[in-house]
Amino acid sequence: MEKSINSFGDYVLQKRLELGFSLREFCRKFGYAPSYISRLENSILSAPSDKEKLKTLAFALGIKEETKEWALFFSLASSSRIVVPKDIQKDFPNVVKFLPAFFRTTQKDEMSKKDISNLVKLIHNDSNS
Repeated sequence: MEKSINSFGDYVLQKRLELGFSLREFCRKFGYAPSYISRLENSILSAPSDKEKLKTLAFALGIKEETKEWALFFSLASSSRIVVPKDIQKDFPNVVKFLPAFFRTTQKDEMSKKDISNLVKLIHNDSNS
């Protein structure tokens, strides 16, 4: 079963594993420090803001330009750098992980009441757990 993608880090991890690389193999092949990639994958670090660094990482992960995967990669990278107000972080500590789902849902041509209801339930259920 494929892991759900809730963050840039989740996506980087999934893509690396799809390529069949261990963390150390990936880093050795593409010139990254294992601690850096590990911190990205665990969402300890947000995505780099430098577009060239992001492109290099995308290419290393086998993501082709001008594809849905490319758009998703850059969308998740952007959302990983959003600063959430402190009061929202306090009241909803996991809110950041729902931003990709929110943005993907809002990219649809039309959002239904069911789409909105599902997002609200997702956030509400997580904040109560």
